[in-house]
Amino acid sequence: MTAATLATPAEVEAALAGIEARLAGYRRDVEELEAEGLDTARAWELVHGAEAQLALLRERKERLLASRTRAG
Repeated sequence: MTAATLATPAEVEAALAGIEARLAGYRRDVEELEAEGLDTARAWELVHGAEAQLALLRERKERLLASRTRAG
């Protein structure tokens, strides 16, 4: 699902939940790799990418809510 298709706050919330779950998995991967003494660079890239997606979606949700407040 892309940001352009997220037309309602509920759709954004659903996308946020999915990304938050993915982020939790990436963070677990980092912990496991660290525990095994393995390279974590790629796992951290995935963490940072998911965090950036969350920030963008949160901004999108705020804009949607603000536009509904102005229109309503």
